[in-house]
Amino acid sequence: MRLFKFTLVLCLVFVITLSAVFYSRSSVVTSVVNHYLTQDNSALTCIDFEVNNNFNLRINRLCIDSPYAEIELIDSLVEWRFEPSKIDVDNISNAISAINIDLAIVRAKSDFKFPENSASNNAKLSELPTLIRKQFHDLSLLSIPFNIDIQTFSYQPFTNKETNKQSPQKENKNQAYQGKLSLRAQRLTFALVNQQDKGVLALALTKSGDDIGASLATDLAELRPFLVRHQTVLPLSFSTLLLNDSWSASGKLNSQLDWHKQTLNLTNQMTDFSFEASQDFSLLGAIALETTFSWQTALAGENLQFDFTPQDKLKNTKTNDNQNYQGNNIQLAFNFEKLIELLTAQAVDPQIIKLLRNNAINTLNVKPSGSLTIDFSQQTLTSDSVDMASRNSHGPIKLSLSDVLLNFDDGLDSSPNLRAAKFSLAGPAHIAQLHPYGRQPVKLSIIGGVEQGSDTWQLTLAQGTAFELTQLSLPSNKSEKTVLGKFQRSKSNTQPRMKSLITHWQGEMSIAKNEIKQQSKNSKAVTFALNVESQIKQLNYPNILKVDELKLTTKLSGNIEEITINTKVIADEVLIATAILMGDIHHPSVIVSAQDVLLTDLLALKLKLPVELKLIDGTIDYQLSGQLKNSEDPFANPMLLELMVQDVTGEVDGTWLQELNWQQKLQLQNGEIK
Repeated sequence: MRLFKFTLVLCLVFVITLSAVFYSRSSVVTSVVNHYLTQDNSALTCIDFEVNNNFNLRINRLCIDSPYAEIELIDSLVEWRFEPSKIDVDNISNAISAINIDLAIVRAKSDFKFPENSASNNAKLSELPTLIRKQFHDLSLLSIPFNIDIQTFSYQPFTNKETNKQSPQKENKNQAYQGKLSLRAQRLTFALVNQQDKGVLALALTKSGDDIGASLATDLAELRPFLVRHQTVLPLSFSTLLLNDSWSASGKLNSQLDWHKQTLNLTNQMTDFSFEASQDFSLLGAIALETTFSWQTALAGENLQFDFTPQDKLKNTKTNDNQNYQGNNIQLAFNFEKLIELLTAQAVDPQIIKLLRNNAINTLNVKPSGSLTIDFSQQTLTSDSVDMASRNSHGPIKLSLSDVLLNFDDGLDSSPNLRAAKFSLAGPAHIAQLHPYGRQPVKLSIIGGVEQGSDTWQLTLAQGTAFELTQLSLPSNKSEKTVLGKFQRSKSNTQPRMKSLITHWQGEMSIAKNEIKQQSKNSKAVTFALNVESQIKQLNYPNILKVDELKLTTKLSGNIEEITINTKVIADEVLIATAILMGDIHHPSVIVSAQDVLLTDLLALKLKLPVELKLIDGTIDYQLSGQLKNSEDPFANPMLLELMVQDVTGEVDGTWLQELNWQQKLQLQNGEIK
């Protein structure tokens, strides 16, 4: 729009000049034109023209001096709309059909700045669609009274001492630009190249009534030096960023614009984009980003949508060689230690910091898909899907987010606030808390969603959520060794071992927000409603038992202080125990029981007992109850064991028993029967 206004001023100078041509030659023309130019502190310093018998006007040279620039036009030809006899000197602009300029030379003399639009600067986010529509409306009203073609122009930007300091030395001296400009009633074309003949900017704009179409192409590496030399016309925040020499960017941007019936559509392609920044640029330290990216943008009503669907998919075509589309993949490299420092400064939980340290990453690939929609009337932002992939020392990790919903305030500096999202996380993780049991990474597969309520965060774990651990061993404590007796102590390798443990989780967790936690003193900060299916492969407890497969079905409900856990234990398809844990998680009450368990099924579990049993028949009932006040050594807690055997028939340590029935209550503590 500013280019149109500048061109109209230039047209006015031409009209005044041509009007004066009717009266006299160069000296008088100069005097007449200067009468108008002095209002803008400008002057016509040279003019050389000729008029032939057909009234063809050729201006060989025209010079204008202003506080901002020196302008020199060479070999300009004026074409008339009417026959010379029909030209009215008082309305000469209507008679001009076109002005063709072979060469325009512009040498900037000082910085210039456009007046600030306070309404735009103070605009709210919700007003952005209205502002965009107004800009396109104003653009559709602009018109050029006649065609102007500048075959070649040369432009020398103004360079002051401050710009010299802030720009690379090789770009400071005598940097000039060349280009072409064509202004028609319904079309504008503009092209700009630098002194090395590298494309800086190319623009083509067409108009049809209220409809507007445009195409834009630019090279970011070449555009930045041009913008630096015109920093005074840019917003302060943007010019400050441009002048920051701690970053660099390159890549080519191509955009196609269509404005039709109050709807804006943009098709964009960013090719070979690269961004690098030193440690001083961001809180993440040195970063590097690379991508080739395409997207479509649409503004309709109060909704702004970004569509990341590849163009070949939109056209229902296939990529070359039928390969999967590889674009729209943003590759980011960053300083992991700087990330940890940032999270620590924001008071993130130390356990999370430790987990991140044990699974350090320095690169991240981000790939959005589907669409991202901003609803300015509802102040919401929704995203279909974004995939993030990386690799730690144990293998690849992938995080996928979908159906993301955020809201934002109406201020321009507001930060989005997450309301809901679905997610999936897969990959290996190193968890230091599991070191006593094994050194292998945990294989994670977490599927679920998160939703923010007024007081809590609701976390949902969906079917498919699983944790897998391999090569585990359980450390023995003093009480266990006492239970095992002398035979146990004679063996060197007595730790229980298992080949793998796989747990499947499904259900919901409710987590109170920080301010609610403080008010409730953490009493009910986290509540559970979870189902857990666990599977242990090849459990081997030396000299005690050996089980090929152990299954545990568990239900958790309540909160930390009032938890209820119900578990069924199945060993090699035999239900051997039902466990109930209730109360405060730090010192809960526990009941472990079983009824009518066949003794022959128990012996099939490869139990190793201190006496030899050759049972034919019989069942056992038992119930172990008590309170776990010592979590470090479970056997140190006093427990009550109620034991009953029925119809036992068989040989026990060489003694034959026939239909024996026996029951007893025993007090157990520290591996001793009391």
